[in-house]
Amino acid sequence: MESAFRNLRYAVRSLMGDKGFTVTVVLTIAVCIAAITATFAVVNSVLLRPLPVPAVIVTLAVVGLAACVLPARRATRVDLVTVLREQ
Repeated sequence: MESAFRNLRYAVRSLMGDKGFTVTVVLTIAVCIAAITATFAVVNSVLLRPLPVPAVIVTLAVVGLAACVLPARRATRVDLVTVLREQ
């Protein structure tokens, strides 16, 4: 345990020697903690907590509508002449 405190004191003294490096390290750690917190908040709200029933019904309706509309729009873009030439 003593060696851990000794190493910690040495690290703090080393960081105090170069102020620019210390600021860079502290800002990097702060940005990483913020990114991890934001990622957990998104994962928690989307994956871990179940959606209420009306939201699930709306989501399924939107996905079903998109699945019906998008293939139909893609099919209208096909040029029949080029398809027949390829066959």
